[in-house]
Amino acid sequence: GTFALSKTYQDAPVPGLRVVGLGRVVLPLDKKSAQKLIGVCKLAPFGKGERTIVDKNVRDTWELAPEKVSFDNRHWDSWLKTTVIPYVNRQLGVSAIARCELYKLLVYEKGSHFLPHQDTEKAKGMFGTVIIVLPSAFEGGQLHMSHSGQTKIFDIAEDSEFCTSVMAWYSDVRHEVKPITSGYRLALSYNLITPTGSPRPGLSDHSQIVAEVRHVLMSWRQNFAQSTPDKLAYILDHKYSSFGIGSGVLKGADAQKVEILRSLAKECRFKIYLASAELHVSGGADGYDSDEGCAGGMAYVNEKDLTIENVVDLDGEDAEFADEDLVLQNPDDFIPHALDAGEPDNEENEGYTGNVG
Repeated sequence: GTFALSKTYQDAPVPGLRVVGLGRVVLPLDKKSAQKLIGVCKLAPFGKGERTIVDKNVRDTWELAPEKVSFDNRHWDSWLKTTVIPYVNRQLGVSAIARCELYKLLVYEKGSHFLPHQDTEKAKGMFGTVIIVLPSAFEGGQLHMSHSGQTKIFDIAEDSEFCTSVMAWYSDVRHEVKPITSGYRLALSYNLITPTGSPRPGLSDHSQIVAEVRHVLMSWRQNFAQSTPDKLAYILDHKYSSFGIGSGVLKGADAQKVEILRSLAKECRFKIYLASAELHVSGGADGYDSDEGCAGGMAYVNEKDLTIENVVDLDGEDAEFADEDLVLQNPDDFIPHALDAGEPDNEENEGYTGNVG
């Protein structure tokens, strides 16, 4: 799975947010409501060693304790449990049935920010954070994430007024909230927690692998010549249906590899796609059983033809490529094992024909 994710929902339910001492908070959040909300909040502290301190130069955000927050819409919790958390678990590669627990309500105004930091464990079993940004118009506030040499930037401001965005990451991830340049951002911070007795999910350190792949990609770009291939291909470990393929359906190590490549491709200015590789092998059979209508095996090979098709981007959207652009110059250089090892997916046999009179 990935170390951090972001997803914007156009159809998220309105939570019916209610705050003690203020009443119902109408969304999208406007300036008047934001200022009233700030009036019942306090400046958010941060951890430094064993101390918890307030320093607006490091963190300039308003917070409200969870016991002062409630949701009138009963569908809100249902949406979290059936839509948000399952999606977050899949993307983070979490096998345990994690739950989320409201930690704070956060309000960001112009100038609000949080310098690079890692989350501390705020509850037993906590392994990550989920931030849900409720409809509120603002600009700026990009979230910069980094782990094991990989980086991600989440910018959700464009659709913030009428949409709900979810961002989540492992606690090990270093992240920074850039300053809000205008407007107000209203967010709910949840702790991601594993069930009692379950091992706490964690991230592997891929920094060495990331550094090596980055070096390869940059060398490829900087030393590109006419004889240099303009595309590379890699066969994933699992077999996937050509229907509905995208990064969200990848399994295990495949998902980790593609996630690393996704981050580096953006950094090094490459494009990455998923596709189906199909190998057609024709030749002569060992023998033909006229009763069964099948051949015993292939005695010799006349021809092998590798085709690349069903090309999509990592979101599963079709990519437009001409057929000639999908031809690999030296396919054996990119395919680490024989595709014709093992049983074929489909087999066609033609029996012997008699003499034509």
